[in-house]
Amino acid sequence: MVTIGSSGLVSQIMSGFTITYSRALRLGDFVKVGDVEGRVIHLGVLSTKIKTLRNEDVTIPNAVVVAQTTTDYSGFGDSDGVFIPTSVTIGYNTPWRQVHALLLEAAARTEGIRNDPKPIELQVSLEDFYDGVQVMSPNYMVDPAAPKIVARKDWFAAPAESVLPSPKS
Repeated sequence: MVTIGSSGLVSQIMSGFTITYSRALRLGDFVKVGDVEGRVIHLGVLSTKIKTLRNEDVTIPNAVVVAQTTTDYSGFGDSDGVFIPTSVTIGYNTPWRQVHALLLEAAARTEGIRNDPKPIELQVSLEDFYDGVQVMSPNYMVDPAAPKIVARKDWFAAPAESVLPSPKS
């Protein structure tokens, strides 16, 4: 039993040395290990502690850290910057151009976000709605009282009018 138990301990210690001496992680780095994302607050011989954005203190055994895919968002952050995607969802009756403009405005007002290269917004899907046609599948529950579309006159409501180019009519 001592041999079986000690092999796990040796694995943890060797993983701790690997993390430390390969400089895979450093204190203060913002990382994602498996499905845990947060700031490294402790690098120990047996485990790594990460503080999540929800102020959760997560302890991950070093053998798991070494075995998992680890993303270090801070690695090139000082020199090259880091692309950090986020996603938002909006209702059918919300002018998407206005949402794009609001996202760009929020990025411009956020401390630490570079102006060069400029932040971008990227719409990757339209889900159940496209080009003025409401498609109610696969989440059909009931017909709405009125169509959930944005009137053409509202397509470039502020702040979209000042940030996004409007099409020539």
